[in-house]
Amino acid sequence: MTQLETFTAISPSKVQKLFNEWVEDLSPRIIEIKITSKSNKYTLWVTYQL
Repeated sequence: MTQLETFTAISPSKVQKLFNEWVEDLSPRIIEIKITSKSNKYTLWVTYQL
């Protein structure tokens, strides 16, 4: 089953830190990654499978 996880923060480095911690904890099989920014917030969208 494909799942979606999002990480939102005020800077790209904070988003990266959240993402790296999540990957270390979960070890998902990542299918797609997309990043968006709006109103000084950055969101990383990760489609994955366990």
